[in-house]
Amino acid sequence: MKNEMDTYEKLTEYAARAGIMVLEEGKLTASIRMDGVCAVFIDSREYSSASKLAEALAHELGHCESCAFYSVDSARLNVRKCELLADLWSALTLLPPGRLRALIDAGARELHELSEATGRSEEFVRRAIELYRAKGLL
Repeated sequence: MKNEMDTYEKLTEYAARAGIMVLEEGKLTASIRMDGVCAVFIDSREYSSASKLAEALAHELGHCESCAFYSVDSARLNVRKCELLADLWSALTLLPPGRLRALIDAGARELHELSEATGRSEEFVRRAIELYRAKGLL
């Protein structure tokens, strides 16, 4: 079962349709909102695989789509909330709970099995499972 938005290219197409600028330059990966426009800066050199690059872009798009932004002066609790919302959006987008449940029901139990079956990193799968369990989605 292939997710239609599971590649970096598909995510950049999504961003363009949503009016989110993706800038593949600079020396950091971050998202900002100014004057009602969201932009994602992504440094592809930071990531060791296409999967991790897509995961990073999905996370940053999650900040934009959830309006979950913070500044260096933000309280730690606000930062955690914003990161949680971005993580949840990226998980729902790249590895929906139904897809994960179907793999588990089919016998996949280990992180490496779920990672291989989905094309996501083990860290991403682990975080998606945590989020879905906390929300009662898995």
